[in-house]
Amino acid sequence: MDQARQHMQAGRLTEAMAGFESVLSENPESAAAYFGMGNIFFRQGQYDEAKNYFEGALHINKEMSAAMAMLGNTLEKQGDLEGALQFHQRALKTNPKMNKVRFALGRIYHRMQDLDKAKEALRQAIRHNPQFTEAGMMLSRLLDSEDRREEALENLDSVLKRSPHAWQPHMMRAKILVKEGRREEALEAAEASANLNADNPAAHVMKGEIFLELAQYAQAEAAFEQALAIAPGHRPAQLAKSKALIAQDQLMEARRILSELAQGETHLAQIHVLLAEIFLREKEYADALMEFDAAFLSEEILAKTHPELADIQQSDQADADKANALKAAWAQVDLEEFAAQLAPR
Repeated sequence: MDQARQHMQAGRLTEAMAGFESVLSENPESAAAYFGMGNIFFRQGQYDEAKNYFEGALHINKEMSAAMAMLGNTLEKQGDLEGALQFHQRALKTNPKMNKVRFALGRIYHRMQDLDKAKEALRQAIRHNPQFTEAGMMLSRLLDSEDRREEALENLDSVLKRSPHAWQPHMMRAKILVKEGRREEALEAAEASANLNADNPAAHVMKGEIFLELAQYAQAEAAFEQALAIAPGHRPAQLAKSKALIAQDQLMEARRILSELAQGETHLAQIHVLLAEIFLREKEYADALMEFDAAFLSEEILAKTHPELADIQQSDQADADKANALKAAWAQVDLEEFAAQLAPR
């Protein structure tokens, strides 16, 4: 068991599995070995197998709170939120010290659209451990989703008092401050995050995005270059850099970047809309219309959420008028928020 656990901690899952299987061959009633096997399959994303082993552990030891919690996590991954909720509640009742279960309850209630219960679970998690930064951040995220941004910011300030070296709360503060139009404060927050974690490209991308909103395009480009120096293949940084280049009329380089990004599978709507912007600036209206059409076709949900885009695309207007009408319509689509909604949980 000790060797299997050491392999597990080191990420050597094949060796860990062999160790747990060896234990089970000698002692088929080892709940700990069943639990270990379940954890391996969970890490590998094989949730049916993980569920079977966690259930096996609980069959042997009905009071094994860790198995209850992991079974709850597994059911959540499978989309069974009610089942996940029941096992997390059982785990917490069996062992009230499992504070991460309170966070899991907050996450599940959020997914079930019960924000009041989600916030209460998170507040309880923070009450049991004021340094639980992740719970504090999720509470602010929920407050922000309710447009209670001042409360969200106040909560983040409290989180930072208790965890002054955490970079993530600064990033969240920057995002909320941008929504509030407080760009200078947002820039300070993004810089604080970057100073605490200089190897995080997202902080530099955030700085660059704020510089873009401030129309400080050279500074924006420099921030995106910093992000790409850390992570050369960082798609959000490449996409953001193309925005800065377009704003500075460096259209050829922007088109090169976007054309390469278009070969991938993410952010396609944003990529094609930016390519359309380039063609519009060049007065190549037929090409702009092709890019707008590709942006619309990149995600099926757009047909339901923004049918006006299809209506304009199918209208009888002249190419120039149609392209400019589409530009105005796409400007009303929050593409970054849309991409976040499509991202896997």
